[in-house]
Amino acid sequence: MKRVFGIIILLILIFTASRIGLFIYHSKNSAPMLSGQLKLKDLAQKVIVTTDDFGIPHIEAENEEDLFYAFGFVAAKERLFQMEMLRRIGSGRLSEILGSPVIEADKLLRTLRLRKSMEEFLNKHQDRLDPHMLKLCQQFFKGINEYAATMPLTPEFSLLGLDRPEAFELVDAMAISGYMSLSFAEGLIGDLLFSDLEKEFGAEKVALLRRGATGDNLPVPDLGRDAVNKVSWNNLLKPLKILEESFGLFHGSNSFVLDGSRTESGKPILSNDPHIAFSSPGTWFEAHLKSPTFEIYGHFIPLVPFPVLGHNQQKAWGITMSEVDDLDLYEESLNDKGEVIVGDQSFAVNTEEELIKVRFGKDETIKVSRSIHGPFLNDTMMINEEKEKPIAIAWSFHHPDNDIVSAFYNLSRANNVKEFRSALSSAAAPALNISWIDESGDIAWQVVGKIPLRKEGVASDILLDGKNPDHQYQGYVDYEKNPHAINPASGVIVSTNYIPPVKVDYPMDGYWQPSERYLRINSLLAKKQKWKVSDLRAVMTDENTVSQKNQIDILVAAAQKLGVASAAIKKLESWNGDSSVQSIESAIYHLWSYWVMRLTFQDEMKDRYEAFTRVADYWHTFKSHMQNPDSPWWDNIETQDKETRDEILVKAFANALEDLEERFGSDQNNWAWGKLHTVTYRHPLSKLPLAGKLFDVGPYPAGGGSFQVNNMSSPRFDDHYGVTLGPSTRRLIDLADPAHSLGILPTGNSGHLESVYYKDQVQTYLDNKFRPQLLNISEIKTNQILELLPKD
Repeated sequence: MKRVFGIIILLILIFTASRIGLFIYHSKNSAPMLSGQLKLKDLAQKVIVTTDDFGIPHIEAENEEDLFYAFGFVAAKERLFQMEMLRRIGSGRLSEILGSPVIEADKLLRTLRLRKSMEEFLNKHQDRLDPHMLKLCQQFFKGINEYAATMPLTPEFSLLGLDRPEAFELVDAMAISGYMSLSFAEGLIGDLLFSDLEKEFGAEKVALLRRGATGDNLPVPDLGRDAVNKVSWNNLLKPLKILEESFGLFHGSNSFVLDGSRTESGKPILSNDPHIAFSSPGTWFEAHLKSPTFEIYGHFIPLVPFPVLGHNQQKAWGITMSEVDDLDLYEESLNDKGEVIVGDQSFAVNTEEELIKVRFGKDETIKVSRSIHGPFLNDTMMINEEKEKPIAIAWSFHHPDNDIVSAFYNLSRANNVKEFRSALSSAAAPALNISWIDESGDIAWQVVGKIPLRKEGVASDILLDGKNPDHQYQGYVDYEKNPHAINPASGVIVSTNYIPPVKVDYPMDGYWQPSERYLRINSLLAKKQKWKVSDLRAVMTDENTVSQKNQIDILVAAAQKLGVASAAIKKLESWNGDSSVQSIESAIYHLWSYWVMRLTFQDEMKDRYEAFTRVADYWHTFKSHMQNPDSPWWDNIETQDKETRDEILVKAFANALEDLEERFGSDQNNWAWGKLHTVTYRHPLSKLPLAGKLFDVGPYPAGGGSFQVNNMSSPRFDDHYGVTLGPSTRRLIDLADPAHSLGILPTGNSGHLESVYYKDQVQTYLDNKFRPQLLNISEIKTNQILELLPKD
């Protein structure tokens, strides 16, 4: 028996060693080609690719069809494995190459029908799509497929023992819009969480957790249903964690635009930093495309042919997540025929079988059922194990006319505010804020996506009753009435996922993020009338903690009342809010706030507490509870005593100091925020033994925090404070000189481990500095020129 066991171990070691050997070989022999000549079969004319000092390809072609073919080829050269992973996310096919550890993610992705929804859209609408757009898409995917079929594969393929990828196609790119929309996770969690808590603790107590961005109580009907008494919170969160940790989800973001009256140049300026879970390589592939009829400097999601962020000599735009609530969960009621009941009507339930292939494991078949509201989540996320009350997800992504690819194609060709707004009308999801500036001097902001119309008084952040006619959508807001602004008198538009500062004539619900970033940016911009790009860099990367003063005053008063004296409290009293890597006070403050929330809520919430830490109401609740000493949540129900707010605050402070001392010693001068608050950019294969860690970048000390303008955010469930998401790029564009705009990526532009551009921007990014985004190709001095030529 021992001999057999030894042979097995030996075989495993031989297999692992062979894989690592192949990995090393492919790493050295598949580095991206940056200079020389290549002949490609589908090119009509020569294309020149000049790579600048930061690995950004500047692609010049004589016509748009060659331009997009070459772009597909170049993008695959740098990001082919990432493209393969994105396609598998959109299709729910991760388990085919990564095995059973990711099967729960596949089950969720299949249930959400990301790819199938887009296949149905194309079957219905392809004949109506812009022919020129379709031709450019076709050329783009030809370029990707040419590279994938003929050029050396990146080392990840050899490490996993994968063959060359299947041909990529347009539906793969369209399914990625569903991946962008997965920021909905907060809505999914919040709707279930508050319904579950309400059942146990009642509407009045739970209302204290649902105060919204304004601090006012929201209407909370006591629905009295037991739809969610079988929620498995671990199963609910597991697939979301897999996707978040390994592939990066879209979260918040900052953007602001200034018109010429607020800039020294007299021309508009755009600032934008979308907040996305960090990964290696990062979310964006940066490229400059140029032909006689078209030019754009863009940030592209690999596999998508049109830029999500972009600028040229005439215009610039950026995005943030809008946080409009475009998702609802319905508790369905079924009749004896298994049909869904709505009022006095009934509707059929459609069921499909999905085969999930599992590498090194047993394949699984799941059933995906859907009603008129949407897919059922019960089987996938174990929301209600008894299944007599299916939970359906109604989501704007499933709108039959959702055309996000056309929206970004048209946006890249818009020339003025009217065309900008019109370009985006075809998109139903993801829900986005788009900020815009153009050479005529206009600035604008537009909420994009289908906003559900609900009856007045229907609370969208709890489970809805599928059979109640009053809980059904009344349609969608007309796109022209979506929140927007054009050339406000202030000359400034700020967008930070906060509640939109405009009045609308319909109920508009959302998972509005805390106000700190919005208020801080507005406060900084109000300090002077005229701005220039060099000064706005400090606004974008501001690391001040703006809400701490009032909270610390309450802590100080509590400590004095209870007779507790501490040098650390004195230190906090004089703190100016700085959360740079050197700040000792920031480390104390953040760990203290962590312990305040854990001591206050985990005793009641138990396994639901982690879900609570993942919704915006978590921080709204922290701030509101600091002002409310009479809240029943302060008492620890697991003790015989009745704890007060002051006792919880002081105990939380003691716990924070104890944590810091255990980690960094008793000398408080060693408690720097950057020691606790570190960032590692993780590769999807990070968890593979031995070679996986080679792809990771980090850890590094990081400033900022979850509620600072420099939004370097950590999970709030534990006290490790490892940064998992933040600015996925930072961009500053002045239309007085768009050829020399500023930008930065968290790691680098190449996804290839052996490329010098894999992690060359890390320290510049962490130092809150920028590098140029060039439009004048003649200024590039690298001499890295690749000629792509037609094949004879």
